[in-house]
Amino acid sequence: MPDDESVFSRLQYETSANLRIRARMHQHYSTNPQGWAGWVWERMAIRPRMAILEIGCGDGALWRAHAQGLPAGCSILLTDLSAGMASAAFGTLAGELLSVAVADAVALPCSSESLDLVIANHMLYHVPDRAAALREIQRVLRPGGRLCATTVGVEHMREMHHWLIAACGRPLTPAMLHLPSFTLQSGAAELSRCFADVTREDYPDSLCVPDVDPVLDYMRSMWSALMGQEETRRLKETLRRELAEQGAIRIHKESGMLVAFKGGRGA
Repeated sequence: MPDDESVFSRLQYETSANLRIRARMHQHYSTNPQGWAGWVWERMAIRPRMAILEIGCGDGALWRAHAQGLPAGCSILLTDLSAGMASAAFGTLAGELLSVAVADAVALPCSSESLDLVIANHMLYHVPDRAAALREIQRVLRPGGRLCATTVGVEHMREMHHWLIAACGRPLTPAMLHLPSFTLQSGAAELSRCFADVTREDYPDSLCVPDVDPVLDYMRSMWSALMGQEETRRLKETLRRELAEQGAIRIHKESGMLVAFKGGRGA
């Protein structure tokens, strides 16, 4: 029987609607001018003739601004467990030299030792059997190949959690808050069981939002089951007070990348 987090993930990502709500707020109100996709792109360090796989590609957002500038001879496959997400990625990247497929992270459609780079962008915390997924990623990477796994830290969006708990008027468990189990703090130890030379790099950022509605929309996209009429009223009051006192609604972000090599660098 699937656990609550698996059910949440399936419902969240049947289509790209909830993901787009959250992406819009990050896009419009993040304080780091580089932007997340550009920062990740730099660290992927794609070179000519690389064989690349992204698992959990979502709607293909990571590739939109960069697909035209790919080095020559690259082979890139984007996969997602959700057919709705894979369809959105295909629509976003129609005409680009990228392939899109529906696939499970624990059964990748790739030959053993066939890939130079695997990308898992904010998705490993959704995989129920992460150990199996990491073994599968290790299987498809060539010796010296890299896994670039992005995730969040334990302090990510901490203000939203505090506001939601206060609005609900009761303690909320990590499962109710959908706090990730694979974080910047815990992920390196997990990766080290399958990979060598694991490093972490943080992306400095925060949100500065000049209005209440984008924050409410973001929170509804995550916690609609907890946000009834009274809870929403309390949240609005809190957010309006934050806006009046601070001049903007400020939210801490903690995200970054863990890079792991199969057999070590240059293996």
